[in-house]
Amino acid sequence: MMPTETLPELATSSGESPFGYPPRDEVSAIDLWRVLVKRKWMVAAVFALSLVAGVAQALLTKASYTYHTVVEIGRDGGGKLLDSPDTVLAKLDKAYIPQTLRDYAESNQSPERFKIDVRVPKGSELVMLESRGPANLASVYLLLQGAVADKLIQDHQRTIDQIHRQYEAELARARMRLDELQDQRIFTVQEKALQGDIARGKQKIESLKDQAKLLETQQKRLDETKHLLGQQISESKALLAVVTENRGRAVNEATNEAKAMTLLMIDSSIAESRSRVAGLEERLYIGLENERERLGKQLADDRREQATEAGTVGELEGKLVKLRVDHERDIALQQQTIAEIEAKIAVLRGTHPLLAPMRSLEPTGTGRRSIVAVAAVLGLIGGLFLVFVVEFLQNARNETRRVVPEF
Repeated sequence: MMPTETLPELATSSGESPFGYPPRDEVSAIDLWRVLVKRKWMVAAVFALSLVAGVAQALLTKASYTYHTVVEIGRDGGGKLLDSPDTVLAKLDKAYIPQTLRDYAESNQSPERFKIDVRVPKGSELVMLESRGPANLASVYLLLQGAVADKLIQDHQRTIDQIHRQYEAELARARMRLDELQDQRIFTVQEKALQGDIARGKQKIESLKDQAKLLETQQKRLDETKHLLGQQISESKALLAVVTENRGRAVNEATNEAKAMTLLMIDSSIAESRSRVAGLEERLYIGLENERERLGKQLADDRREQATEAGTVGELEGKLVKLRVDHERDIALQQQTIAEIEAKIAVLRGTHPLLAPMRSLEPTGTGRRSIVAVAAVLGLIGGLFLVFVVEFLQNARNETRRVVPEF
């Protein structure tokens, strides 16, 4: 091998490299063709090997199919999803799928490792279970997906059953309440109670009116009594005047005991007449007016009580009308409530398979023809690349031997 310190002396003044390599020329298409023709068997060998490997791979590769199941999430009576899509996705991915795969592996002692993917399309209420595998395992994939879907359906069915029981209880209470409202015996008791109060109120008004008429009659009799008292007072005063005049004559003539006794009798009659006139005047000017005021007050109180009772009767009649209207409205509202509960029960929908587990019609993934075609292309490219690499290495070796013979 040549010492390192002698290498710089190999450089020439003509522009050659330090190792004496000639300047590099451009590679022409003819040169490439010559190389390919020269090493065509190498290209053919690499191409053949790659093609054989591709055919072997294609023959050994089993056709893969897609297995999928579509489940629709159920809704309660109010139209709300039983579980949000994210919750369903988490339950399937973290619980139901691992549990199903583990149970199958433990019960069948299968060396195969199955996989089930789950996704929820954006903005939808559908859950899609997907798997890929060969046709000979179709029954297993369909069984596993069905088992996963059944776990979700059973989970939601418990919720549906609970909601259904709640609606049935509400419906029973609503129907019982409707029966109470439609029971005329219950309504008649309330209606007759108000009607009885109204009748008693009207009777009291009539009684007050009769009492008012009596008071008005008594007031009119007071006028007659006043007139009679006036006449009696006038007569009594006239009689008193006559008696007083007779007493004056009797005083002048009272000369003996008999006439003196007559004078005493006249004095007694005068005193009696004066007392009677005073009593009549007291009754006329005081007692009669007091009686008039008393009757007026009683009549005013009677009329006020009539107005109050009439207002009470009016209120009771309004309550009776309201009772009837409310009763009809309550029946209508209760019937509407029953219809709403029945509608909720009718639209109550459990989670169910929208599409039963099934296999795709065509295989998925890379087909056998594609594998062979790719192998052929890769073999051709690999053969060409190998030819140029070998040619380059051969040229480099020859050139190195020309410049440095020891190589």
